[in-house]
Amino acid sequence: MKESIYLETTVVSYYTSKPNRDIIVLAHQEITRQWWPIAMRRYNVFISEIVIEEASFGDPEAAKRRLEELKDFPHLELNDKVEKMAQVIICTPEELMEV
Repeated sequence: MKESIYLETTVVSYYTSKPNRDIIVLAHQEITRQWWPIAMRRYNVFISEIVIEEASFGDPEAAKRRLEELKDFPHLELNDKVEKMAQVIICTPEELMEV
């Protein structure tokens, strides 16, 4: 049985974006491009409507590439658990201690 993972917007952004001139960002992009096909076979990958919404922002061509990659992933229903998970992902270390 495959494990499940939640795919955050940054991951698909690194995967679909044009190579960046910043060496750190470029390294993240390359690692993500190597990880992506392996993860797609190894895990059940889920996203939420929040990921779709965030992926649709920005440059229209970049958004189109992101949304194309995300179109077939199952969506988690937005509920209290998903909202709490989102708060943990985006909070500061100080806020994390309060969750």
